[in-house]
Amino acid sequence: MVEDCAEPVASKLFDENNKDKCGHVDDAKWIFQSLNLKKYQSFSSNTKNRYRSQSIIFLYNFLLTFLILVFQRSACDAADVTVLEVTKQNKQLKFVPDTTRLRKDLLNGYDKNARPAQNHNNVTNVKFNIYLKGFDFNEQRSTFTLYAWSVLTWKDEHIKWDPKLYGNLSRLHFAAHELWLPDLSVFNNLDKSEIDHFGNTRIIAYSTSTLVWVPPTKFQVGCTNDLRNWPVDYATCFVVIGSWAHDGSMLNLRLPVNQTLMDTSDLLKNREWKLIGNGMTKRDHYFECCPGVPFPDILLTFVLARESATHKAAIVVPGLAIAMGCLIAFWMRPSATERIVLLLACVINNTMYLSYIYRSLPNNGDNVPLVLLFYRDSLMMVSVALIWTVCLRYLAASRRTSPVPLPGFIQTFLSSIPAKILCLDPRPTQSSSHENSNNDARGAGGGESGGTTDTGKLVATTNPYQEDWAWLAHLFDRVAFLLYFVLYICFYLALL
Repeated sequence: MVEDCAEPVASKLFDENNKDKCGHVDDAKWIFQSLNLKKYQSFSSNTKNRYRSQSIIFLYNFLLTFLILVFQRSACDAADVTVLEVTKQNKQLKFVPDTTRLRKDLLNGYDKNARPAQNHNNVTNVKFNIYLKGFDFNEQRSTFTLYAWSVLTWKDEHIKWDPKLYGNLSRLHFAAHELWLPDLSVFNNLDKSEIDHFGNTRIIAYSTSTLVWVPPTKFQVGCTNDLRNWPVDYATCFVVIGSWAHDGSMLNLRLPVNQTLMDTSDLLKNREWKLIGNGMTKRDHYFECCPGVPFPDILLTFVLARESATHKAAIVVPGLAIAMGCLIAFWMRPSATERIVLLLACVINNTMYLSYIYRSLPNNGDNVPLVLLFYRDSLMMVSVALIWTVCLRYLAASRRTSPVPLPGFIQTFLSSIPAKILCLDPRPTQSSSHENSNNDARGAGGGESGGTTDTGKLVATTNPYQEDWAWLAHLFDRVAFLLYFVLYICFYLALL
């Protein structure tokens, strides 16, 4: 009976009300409750699976929505087509200018170090023009400095747009460091380490890919002048401009059509030099290293003339006065003291002006100036005239112990027509020789009486031919005058 009353394990799942008197579970009730238990467990499992699926779907939708919002936000920040944007702070409309949009579009991906050509076989043509503003020529340093405005025009195939898409904007300004620039340099520049000769000004870009750049320019090159005709001299200076790294197959230089002269309408006047000529020439050079490849450059030529009005007044005119003084001295009697004084004054003036000219000239040049040679030769001629005067003074006033007549051919010449042409006085007669010789002796006695002996007594001149020798001295003066006159004329013709 113990086994019959044994409680099955399954009966623990039910309430005590399902048991009989013996404590046994009713089989019908047990089956019914078992079915209800399975149904309840099955219902709980389905409910849990359904809630889990809904949670996964909700999380998936949330993540997808978040990613879409993030993508749309990034796309809006990257796009440049947005014209209006709403600010959260003041809730006002802010306009993006067409200039800003155009600059962003053109500079996006632009490489300023690359030549602006879609195809590397295309040649970039650069048109060069120049407007002169001023210049300076330093003779002492042999330098020519040019101040000008350069006008460079070229095509940039990357800078091009449709004006209709940007509010009919047809031109735009760029800084010089933002775009590609032609690498032009001055080949004969004095400072070899300085290759940037153009100012940092803005570039004007047109919608047709045309770029115009007008930078201020300073060129400094070496230049020497020929001092032979100083102070009426000239100087010819050259400026050679070309590309530093590109040959003619990549960058070609051009000049304006039918224009060979530079614009000088705004040229500032130089006080010492005057620009009397200029020119522009485009040249192509070929070298053995690169057969058939041209290397273009532009040659600028400047012809300068010295403004020599001051130098003529201070140097040339005094030279004329010195020459006239030397010539006048030949018309004075050799025995006259004034003649010696005049020639000494000419010697002093020649020396002073020779030193002044030497200090005024630059320490360069291969040729000696003609004006310096003039004062040098004039100093030598005046010195010779001074020595000549002393010799004639002795010849005209000498006392001879024995009469020495003039040679016959000299007497014949002095009485002929050439003597009249030389403006000689008539040959003195024997009656006037005594009085004239005493007068000449008094003028050349050097402080002593011409008609006295060492003892101080007056004696008569016993030489009847002394006046003839003084007359011969006048002949020599006339010949010397003609010679000096011709030489001075030649010197002045060379100076002019």
